[in-house]
Amino acid sequence: MTPKLQRRFDSLERSKSSMLTTLSTWTPEQLAFRAEPGTWSAAEILDHIARTEGGILQAVRVNLASPRPLVKKDRLSSFVVRCIMRSPLKAKVPEEAAAILPSEAVTAPQAIAAWEKARTRWCHLVTSATHGQIEGGVFSHPRGGWMSLPDTLLFLRLHHEHHVHQISRLQKTLPL
Repeated sequence: MTPKLQRRFDSLERSKSSMLTTLSTWTPEQLAFRAEPGTWSAAEILDHIARTEGGILQAVRVNLASPRPLVKKDRLSSFVVRCIMRSPLKAKVPEEAAAILPSEAVTAPQAIAAWEKARTRWCHLVTSATHGQIEGGVFSHPRGGWMSLPDTLLFLRLHHEHHVHQISRLQKTLPL
């Protein structure tokens, strides 16, 4: 693994650990609580993150064999998406990515197990990536265009941060 990939993966791991530490003090009822109809519970947020990591991993595996050249438009679109992920603004899942919407019936332990499984697969992929696979586009975000493997890992970490804002808003509404 290159140093850049190692840093990005380690950052992703720290982000996951931090989120799970925060949620470890919540009761099962709190993890299933929705602040209002149409919003997600913490368990659903975890499920969405696990589905996102798993879905992106599948796309990266397919595209890693033949990374695409990155053009200015990809870099600009990717930058805009990363800025949105860094902000507390609410963002809808793109229609093209409906598969990453959470299950309403998921429990936090189920979502965490799925996340662990996806993360283990990410670790294997990142560890085995060759230098030639690192700089080309391996993931195409519906709004952000093609991203390199390091930028994909950065996007995943920022995706976590985005949902940390959502969890913070949810925490303020939890019943005692």
